[in-house]
Amino acid sequence: MKYTILITLLFILISCKKENKPTEDNTETRTELQKKLKKTDLPIEVIQSNVSFLSSPITANNSVQLRYELNISNNYRIPFTLKKVEIYDLQKDDVPIAEFNSDYINEHFDRPGNSDLDDIKILSGNEFGVLNLNVILKQKQSFPEKIFHKLYFEREKGNGEIATHPMEVAVIKIPKENQFTLGFPFKKKGKCFMRHKAIKEQGF
Repeated sequence: MKYTILITLLFILISCKKENKPTEDNTETRTELQKKLKKTDLPIEVIQSNVSFLSSPITANNSVQLRYELNISNNYRIPFTLKKVEIYDLQKDDVPIAEFNSDYINEHFDRPGNSDLDDIKILSGNEFGVLNLNVILKQKQSFPEKIFHKLYFEREKGNGEIATHPMEVAVIKIPKENQFTLGFPFKKKGKCFMRHKAIKEQGF
């Protein structure tokens, strides 16, 4: 019994000497985002944006394509109109890798629960929408490791003037490219052109 108590005390002393290592949070990523994403003149809580569905890039018709859904919410009482969306490489934020104008937004902006809207691009207070994006790069190009989105909103001031507010949001990490290649359905001899690269390399 005496030895059991001594051994127990010894284990307690040893465990007390061990330093509890703090759980590593993604400090580097947070610092990177704070450095890269520029602040707007509006509070960041006004517009919230995140990606709910993200596919892997695929090769199709001599291009590399990435499809995903961008959720956009207006948490403020003032209506904002989404006019343009630019996508940037997080490491090279000088020139956008893709740009989507008002015409694209009109065709690809879903507004769940709001079917009778005069302008689908207008987000009133506590409203949201889902923008379906298809980013297309030339086949020789490759997607960066991380991208972010620059949303351009317009609002009408009390004096009738239009103010533009760019907001940098929604950083995402790009998945690895899908190994499927898509193209025209038939080659000269009628063989299907869509095939898995691994199958092609194995000679099947």
